[in-house]
Amino acid sequence: MQRPSKQTAQRAMFAMALLSLAFLYCIGALAYASLVKGDEYRLKAERNQLSDTQVAAERGTIYDSNMKVLAKSASAWLVYVNPSQVKDNEQLERIVRGLVDILDADEEDVRKKLAKTETGYQKIAGEVETDVKEQLEAYISEHKDSALSQVIGIDPDTKRYYPYSSFASTIIGFTNADDEGIAGLEMQYDDDLTGVSGRIITAKNARQGLMDSSYETTYDAEAGESLVLTIDEVIQYYLEQSLSQAIADTGAKYAYGIVMDTDTGAILAMTSKPDFDLNNPRTVSDAKKVEEIAAMTDPETRAQETTNALYAQWRNRSISDTYEPGSVFKTIVVSAALEEGVVDLNTSYTCTGSILEARRARYGKSDAGAYEFLQPVFHHNRAKPW
Repeated sequence: MQRPSKQTAQRAMFAMALLSLAFLYCIGALAYASLVKGDEYRLKAERNQLSDTQVAAERGTIYDSNMKVLAKSASAWLVYVNPSQVKDNEQLERIVRGLVDILDADEEDVRKKLAKTETGYQKIAGEVETDVKEQLEAYISEHKDSALSQVIGIDPDTKRYYPYSSFASTIIGFTNADDEGIAGLEMQYDDDLTGVSGRIITAKNARQGLMDSSYETTYDAEAGESLVLTIDEVIQYYLEQSLSQAIADTGAKYAYGIVMDTDTGAILAMTSKPDFDLNNPRTVSDAKKVEEIAAMTDPETRAQETTNALYAQWRNRSISDTYEPGSVFKTIVVSAALEEGVVDLNTSYTCTGSILEARRARYGKSDAGAYEFLQPVFHHNRAKPW
């Protein structure tokens, strides 16, 4: 038997060395992928294999002191798209047209989200009413041949409602599109009112399509805590009506007031007029201000004035503005005197003293070079009945 030549043996050794190095490289790469990059790759695999949809929790209800509902959450719908399932341009155009026409969505925004073909979830609209959801379902069914249901998805959602529109609006406040409180009691007690979101986890196939329900796991959402106010709906109503009438009679820019229980200090009513519709908080409610803004020609100025008007109508002046009672405080003095029996309704008084006002000097040289000061003003009160 002829022995292999030395050259052949060297070639075999070299090939064995290469195979050994390749084997060691594979072992090293496998160890690196599992030990070093394991968590990262695991998350990527889960994202590709699982669809994790969040289900919004129902926000807690806000009641008045007699358990009348002032704010509540109701069932709504969330519409999303799965861009990875878009097949062709014809299907894309039908999807865009349906979402824009039915949901009144921004066309440019919809196209941008559908262009993200590497993703499986893009939110289009939340807080969709049931009748709008039914219109969308009918549109999807009408275009079965285009398989729109593969791309457009509809999940349960919640929407905040305020049954009495502008009633106690500056107290209650409102939420944003993500159901977060951003004004009033909705913001102050946001942590309590906000519930725990649920989740729907479903397996996806290689084409990123959802698999049947046997692969689905659902975690129910937990509703938030409710809030009972000291506000009395009846007292609140009469306070609001009185202040609205006061503005109409006097032409005042603002009016605000508080009604308290004198025994406990509980706030029975509070309002600041003019106010706004809680169901449409980003609409300027002052008709005169709307006309002024519409007449502005500069877009930036118009946008800034709109923002200023919104913040002004959201402001609860009853607790945000500095109040100097002045003569209004006289009623408290008179009430105290009557309560203690010091005076009665026929008591009169004579004030012989005086109060010096304007003690603060206004400095500024006159033509003669002398300093000028504000002249002191004296008030003398004549005898007056209570």
